[in-house]
Amino acid sequence: MRWLVCKRCGFVYQDPRPSEEELHSIYSEKFRPGPPSEKYLRIIGTDADQRLDWFQHNLPGFTRGGKALDVGCAAGLFLKRLVDAGWQGYGIEPERAYVAYGREELGLDITEGYFDSASFAGHQFDLVVIAHVIEHIQDPVGLLQLAGERLTDDGYLFVETPNALRPKEPFYTSFLSSPHLHLFSPQTLAQTVQRAGFQVLASANGQRGLRMLARRASSAYDGDAQLPYNRPWRLRLLFAGYRIARWGPFWIRRIYRKLRSMGHAV
Repeated sequence: MRWLVCKRCGFVYQDPRPSEEELHSIYSEKFRPGPPSEKYLRIIGTDADQRLDWFQHNLPGFTRGGKALDVGCAAGLFLKRLVDAGWQGYGIEPERAYVAYGREELGLDITEGYFDSASFAGHQFDLVVIAHVIEHIQDPVGLLQLAGERLTDDGYLFVETPNALRPKEPFYTSFLSSPHLHLFSPQTLAQTVQRAGFQVLASANGQRGLRMLARRASSAYDGDAQLPYNRPWRLRLLFAGYRIARWGPFWIRRIYRKLRSMGHAV
């Protein structure tokens, strides 16, 4: 397995990528084979609180509530917070044990399975949440376009994903693990959202990565001819740093980690 960085736009992707069959096997059987642990619930619960706070400050009309869909909702911790805030919440998640937890422990309406063209057919939502899902999907633009088909005319799309330029910690193995097929910078995530037919309303780099709120664009995306400067050299240096930190001589690893923690290295 290797990671490639596009010299033109800075998009990072895995090559070769697992097949759809392999991905289904990973997410249905291997990724989370058991129910959520206490540690997971504590960490993700904190993330959900922080995301909810961001929504309250950035999502227009949040206090009015509405109908929300959480795609890849895992155990449903954030979905539960939306419901408690007055939203009518629905989720979809392929991990059976996590679906069971959300249904039985949190009382949520969660569908077991993958989000596709048959999911929630005929339903329209005021908000679709896609948090830490897009990096696992073969076709990110297609996923967002499908989400757009489930939105009301004035509905909102929320996307959250790890930041390729600033991982949540200096080094952690899951950042480059095989389930992550793509890695996004702020610019490449904005391009992906725009290619799917949305305009970005708000964005931030939170503890868990990039956050982006969007609505349907009034005109078609035509930005490929003038791609923004995405500093692909910085991404190449970043991945070189990962290799140094994991496999280089001990003293080099130690120096690089120190510089990275001080913000002096990518």
